[in-house]
Amino acid sequence: MPHRAALVLAVSVAAVCAITCRRSEKPPAESSRPQIAWKRVGAWSGRGNRQTESFTSDSGALRVRWETKLTAAAPDGLFRLTAHSAISGRPLEQVVEQHGAGAGTGYVSQDPHVFYMSVESSGLDWTFSVEEGIALSYERIPSTGSQFEERVTWLPPNWSVRTTRRRISSPK
Repeated sequence: MPHRAALVLAVSVAAVCAITCRRSEKPPAESSRPQIAWKRVGAWSGRGNRQTESFTSDSGALRVRWETKLTAAAPDGLFRLTAHSAISGRPLEQVVEQHGAGAGTGYVSQDPHVFYMSVESSGLDWTFSVEEGIALSYERIPSTGSQFEERVTWLPPNWSVRTTRRRISSPK
């Protein structure tokens, strides 16, 4: 029995040492899953048909926020918005087809590309904006004492990886 008590005591001391030693290590960095940040590409408004100037998307991910309002002259109207290749002119993806007044958000998912948008519209005032999606990751890394370092890394394809760092104090 004395051997059993000595063994239990030794295991208990080893467990306490392991827990105490681990507390002195820096905690691991807090990381978030990749997120999307949206960068504005442009905004347009008008009435009738229109083609925008071309713009480049390094990610190929676009978010389009749009709104249509009926004009006084027409009881009903049509708004169709299509993303095109600025290289070949071919339609890549229809973003919106709206009959009458409305608002919403549409998305384009293509390879990195040079785009332009075409509007087919009658009987409506319209407005839309295009934003490009850029992937980013976020880490919060323990530093000294109650200090942390935040690291944000932007990961758009075809761009060099950019990292922004700043030191912050942990709330007490």
